Amino acid sequence: MSTVYINGTTSAATGDDFILSSGSSRTIIASSDDNSTGIPVDTFLTLQIKETVNSGYVTVGTICDNTNPVGVVTARGEGNSTFRVLKSASSIAVEVLYD
Repeated sequence: MSTVYINGTTSAATGDDFILSSGSSRTIIASSDDNSTGIPVDTFLTLQIKETVNSGYVTVGTICDNTNPVGVVTARGEGNSTFRVLKSASSIAVEVLYD
């Protein structure tokens, strides 16, 4: 069962930090109430990774959009990595889930 990460909203939103240990993964899913059209063209989710030195964030890239509403984050390297997902503003409410 999926867990809500960002509640359904039309506003831009930033999800809470989540930590993955090396080799572990998390599936990110963008969903709308309108299952016939999926998520709108104007919606995308951006993955960021937290820097260890100054606690800032570096953008990794787009993890979900209207053509690919499901993305997978996999931690690499040694130790734990901290990530977060940014949701763009959208024309209809889009909810972000993780599995």
